[in-house]
Amino acid sequence: MRPPGALKYRRCGGSVNIAARSPLAGPFAIGNILPISGQLGGESIMGLEQSRLAVRAGQVISALVVLFLVADGLTGLFNPAVLAEPMAATGYGADKLPVISILALIAALVYAVPQTAAVGAILVTGYAGGAIATHLRVDPGVVPEQVICLLLGVLAWLGLWLRDGRVTSLLPVRR
Repeated sequence: MRPPGALKYRRCGGSVNIAARSPLAGPFAIGNILPISGQLGGESIMGLEQSRLAVRAGQVISALVVLFLVADGLTGLFNPAVLAEPMAATGYGADKLPVISILALIAALVYAVPQTAAVGAILVTGYAGGAIATHLRVDPGVVPEQVICLLLGVLAWLGLWLRDGRVTSLLPVRR
């Protein structure tokens, strides 16, 4: 019988995967299958040590994404006059601004929490994709707002990819 928190070794596909047993959950806990980022000395699923520089760069990129979303959400909530004219130009009334601002804040919050960052990246991608679709509907050409939204979505995933070994192992870069 292994004590709670002991390491569990499993043989998978010719290599040894090490996964930490979570004392908090049953057999379907993610800790039973995937090591949590930072656990086991920063090892990823494939056993590769993540570079501290890559993790730090991912944290900085993720922080910039969160700051952008928070600034966007707070501007919409507390200074809606600034965004009223651009919203009207895209076909949305000023009454939709609080809802869109709250969605930006929720996406930022979910993305900022490490345990829910993957879901947050999906929300950020949806938020940015909605903005791109809105701008394409109004102006079929490429405008700076579309590029900013595209960069926001790409940076959200890049930051998560750099700072979380689980995402890195799911989306590997082939050399």
